[in-house]
Amino acid sequence: MTNETKTATSIKRSSISTEKGCRTNRSMMQFPTKLYLILDSGLFSGVVDWFPHGRAFRVIDNDQFMKCVAPRFFKQTSIRSFNRQLNLWGFKR
Repeated sequence: MTNETKTATSIKRSSISTEKGCRTNRSMMQFPTKLYLILDSGLFSGVVDWFPHGRAFRVIDNDQFMKCVAPRFFKQTSIRSFNRQLNLWGFKR
């Protein structure tokens, strides 16, 4: 198992504290939080990354994103579904 795989798995499986002090599994986290953790980790920077100013992100390679990143963290199975999810959460182009 590579370092990238270990860290990606730890992002997915580790637990965090919520506002109420309860413990929750990260797989139960909401979409924007998962997305932020993926971007902030830098593990997939060749596939999805922040713009230099840090106020927006981009999916660099749609195919790799849907093949390697999305199945680990999201329920979406196509880039169109992922884009719809972004729109539902108020993300803008």
